[in-house]
Amino acid sequence: MFLAYIVSLVLLLFAINNAWLTYMSGIKANLQFRNAEEGLNQVILKADEAVPLGAMAIDENPSSEQFLQYNAIAIIHSEKAGLYTSVLSEWSTELLDISVNKFSGPEPNENGNFVVMGHNYSGDAYFGSLHLLEIGDLISLTDQSGRTLIYSVYEILMINTEALEKLETNYDITLTMVTSDKDQLLWLVVKSKAIVKP
Repeated sequence: MFLAYIVSLVLLLFAINNAWLTYMSGIKANLQFRNAEEGLNQVILKADEAVPLGAMAIDENPSSEQFLQYNAIAIIHSEKAGLYTSVLSEWSTELLDISVNKFSGPEPNENGNFVVMGHNYSGDAYFGSLHLLEIGDLISLTDQSGRTLIYSVYEILMINTEALEKLETNYDITLTMVTSDKDQLLWLVVKSKAIVKP
């Protein structure tokens, strides 16, 4: 009887701890998202016929000296879309001209919604080929440790630039990619969820 009481107490404490951690994780994610929302007004995603200087050098050879002078935290790759681009650890108008930027969320391949933004240049630079992705297409995301997770596209949206709530997701590990449409009036949002987890 006493042993059953102890086991029940341990299980109850374990459940309370898990609930608390989940609650705090949700609050942290919400704060990160809201902080990112304040900076959203400064994000101008552009479409351009010209390939930006250095874009292909960074994308084609992520170990190049040019790549190393920036804090790249991930590589996004989609064979179908011909997408192969680095992701820098933070965003600014200047960094958006250099590569795709992390906008909000956790580190790559971690629990939460990893939101990245990039310009819509013609050709394969940055997110110039993002429009080629369709529901069910596979994307790989490789983080700094070399770990690669496979993601499946589950939702594609065109949103108004003020509709930040449309970037939110309901899955554990997600990758949300954002770029402008060709007229720069709306944002193309491609959401994907991890299907091969560590």
